[in-house]
Amino acid sequence: MTTGVTNTVRCIARIPLGAAGGLSDRLAVGGSFTTAGDSDGASPFSAKGVIAWDGSAWQLLGFGFSARVTAMTTFDDGGGPALYIAGGFRHVNGILVNRIAKWDGTAWSSLGTGFGKPISSLAVYDDGLGGGPALFAGGSFQPSDGSPGKFIAKWDGNSWSEVGGGLNGQVLALEVFDDGLGGGPRLYAGGEFTQAGGSSMSGIARWNGITWSPVGAGMTQSGGNYVAELLAYPGGDLGGPSLFVGGKFSIIGGVFVSNLARWNGSTWSSVGGSLGGGPAGTSTVNALALVESDGSLPGGLYAGGFFSLAGPVSAKNIARWNGTSWSALGTGVGSTVGAICAFDDGAGSGQSLYVGGFFLSAGGISANNLARWDGAAWSDVGGGVNSSVSELKAIQLSPRDAEVLYVGGQFTLSPAGDSYLARWQGCPTVTPCLGDFDGNGTVDGADLATMLGAWGGPGADLDGSGATDGADLAVLLGAWGVCP
Repeated sequence: MTTGVTNTVRCIARIPLGAAGGLSDRLAVGGSFTTAGDSDGASPFSAKGVIAWDGSAWQLLGFGFSARVTAMTTFDDGGGPALYIAGGFRHVNGILVNRIAKWDGTAWSSLGTGFGKPISSLAVYDDGLGGGPALFAGGSFQPSDGSPGKFIAKWDGNSWSEVGGGLNGQVLALEVFDDGLGGGPRLYAGGEFTQAGGSSMSGIARWNGITWSPVGAGMTQSGGNYVAELLAYPGGDLGGPSLFVGGKFSIIGGVFVSNLARWNGSTWSSVGGSLGGGPAGTSTVNALALVESDGSLPGGLYAGGFFSLAGPVSAKNIARWNGTSWSALGTGVGSTVGAICAFDDGAGSGQSLYVGGFFLSAGGISANNLARWDGAAWSDVGGGVNSSVSELKAIQLSPRDAEVLYVGGQFTLSPAGDSYLARWQGCPTVTPCLGDFDGNGTVDGADLATMLGAWGGPGADLDGSGATDGADLAVLLGAWGVCP
């Protein structure tokens, strides 16, 4: 990816077609960097904290932020889908935005007066009460620093509001989950708090649009416990609808769960004895992924972190739950797992499990911070990277592109020469034909509309002249029909 970026990548997201002014799907990358790549050997782009990648080249989103980006999502507040970015920054493009900003495809804008302290998580939730979807932000902020809520706040497209009295400690995760019991979806918050709406709710709470309610008896507080991972499961081979909750804790709802628990809408349970081992207070669950069976890779819930036991099974830092029991992935990985992603490289054997973190081996072989499990054995991923991996996302930017695994973290070198951000791809990308802006394999009226909408600007420039004009229209009409 033209040498990657110049500091830690913390979040990767897909910008859907048409969102934020895009003519095609793009990748949004956020973190602590200040520059990205080098355009064909020219000077690197000045890109502070955020930049977009269209599959072959970088695209600037303004001039960037004054401090790190930690969360991003797309949301339609009534003016069309846009990209929302949050973190620890105060300014973007010289505009005071205070930790959260909106990119509409042309310019950045603030959301009210913003926040006094960093935001760590974003989620879109519709409470079903008639107001439509809203954007929720969770973090370490509170009214005493000028923020519109206590550790959580809601944006309705026009203004911020507090959420039922808020919480009394940091929010680390937000997730929407429908337990199937008739109440509809609820917004769940996880973190380091002990109260929600002024009532005792430790580590996890749920919001219905009007009030906070406890999720069973919540987490037992001791020794820096916290909830860091929330993963909604709609139901299937692993049982009914469930919310899987990971982090660092031993008891939740009065049940011994060891860092991973399951909420079914009415009761808490451990997940097969859950994940622990090692010295007391050191084990954690950092990453959760639901995987469907494909080829030789069995489906189930995959959990990674720092542990040596999965229930009664010896499992080093990663394990699989099939709904009934835990199983190890060979001899596991050498140290902490921070990210998990199922990805099919197109080689014909189906998907494999890619695991990133801070380790030097997997299954007894050398694997530098990135490894692949095919259902039977571990293998190195092209030499890996030279420091920790914290983000893995498999994304297909258009129907005619192959899916690509994007890798982000703190590494300064990959075998491809990229820093902090790299991509792993098995089969070559299918190159779309000229004029097929929406990537559907056909140059047609939709592509013509895209070109006319970009007329005079660079957005649909097909001949490289720098402007969309009659010459580009001739190229498009010459390619009309199904792509070869």
